[in-house]
Amino acid sequence: MNKHELVLNHMTLAQKIANQRKSKIKFINLDEIESAAFMGLVEAANTYDESRSENFIHFAIFRIK
Repeated sequence: MNKHELVLNHMTLAQKIANQRKSKIKFINLDEIESAAFMGLVEAANTYDESRSENFIHFAIFRIK
């Protein structure tokens, strides 16, 4: 799967994490949290190495948060 597909296929994961963060951080706008989550997802897609046997979701969650 290429980087673009990784991002598109996992956008809902980033949104879910952003919504979870919003419930804990009341003073930041949800749009800002989602933007940061999507940036983390893009970073994860850019740095993910398929040759390592690590699951992309586990790899991405750390960067999205």
